[in-house]
Amino acid sequence: MSFGTALFFVALFAGYGIRVRQPSALKRISQSLLAITLGILFLMGYGLGTLENMAENLMLALEMALLFLVCITLANLVGLLPTIRMITGEAVGGRPSLLGMALESLMFAGIVVVGMVVGILVNKPFALLDSLANGLLYLMLLLIGVQLRSSDIAIKDVLLNKTGIRIAATVVITALLGGLLAGWIAGVPVNVSLALSSGFGWYSLSGIMIGDQLGPVYGSVAFLVDLSRELVALLLIPFVIRRNAPMAIGYGGATSMDYTLPVIERTGGVHCVPVAVASGFILSLSAPLLIPVFLGIA
Repeated sequence: MSFGTALFFVALFAGYGIRVRQPSALKRISQSLLAITLGILFLMGYGLGTLENMAENLMLALEMALLFLVCITLANLVGLLPTIRMITGEAVGGRPSLLGMALESLMFAGIVVVGMVVGILVNKPFALLDSLANGLLYLMLLLIGVQLRSSDIAIKDVLLNKTGIRIAATVVITALLGGLLAGWIAGVPVNVSLALSSGFGWYSLSGIMIGDQLGPVYGSVAFLVDLSRELVALLLIPFVIRRNAPMAIGYGGATSMDYTLPVIERTGGVHCVPVAVASGFILSLSAPLLIPVFLGIA
């Protein structure tokens, strides 16, 4: 494990060692995480906007992201198709506003566009961009750790949830296979293909980690793949979860423990929640471990 990778886990587990009970403090942490995420995405867009031949690079990123998204999605769904036995309960309440959640996700893409426009207008690379982005990433992981501990999510309970482990393992293996296929079609090196497949929906993490090592184009590919995965999950989960809950939970990826969890709970029932949290938690830990490991392969 590289020093940078170790720091990611140090930040995450340092935060997990801090428990916050006051609702007002938890609200400020949530607001801070939103601000940090927006800052990271702005910097990513800025870096892309300062590249030479920006339009050409952007089209390349869009085409590659679409290819990886399709291959990873098909691989995930085929792998999750055999039903993993699990109990589901009655749906609680009506479906959440999918349009509202989708618009919120698209807002993050809009921040990248704003950063890109600013980068084009300024047309001057920011020397400390990578250092600032990494600093924000460490802070984000620290605060996420605090949120996890404050939500009383016990690592022991997560790691003992056999269904969640099976779903997460299936998602990891099939995502990597789908990424290898996409990389073979696009002529992308194997280690880069594997790294691009290892975000599991955590776009703010994957975009910065990959962009820091491989530049804004690949960082944008990672961001677009994982953001698009979240949008597809929001549409897929309500229609699939009653027939195949593991498929719906698994495709939610790392977001199954947070962003898509309300959709899972309301449409699949409360019995889906522990499995979703376990799967999402494992995938959230896997992303900052696998991405730098693959990028470190010569």
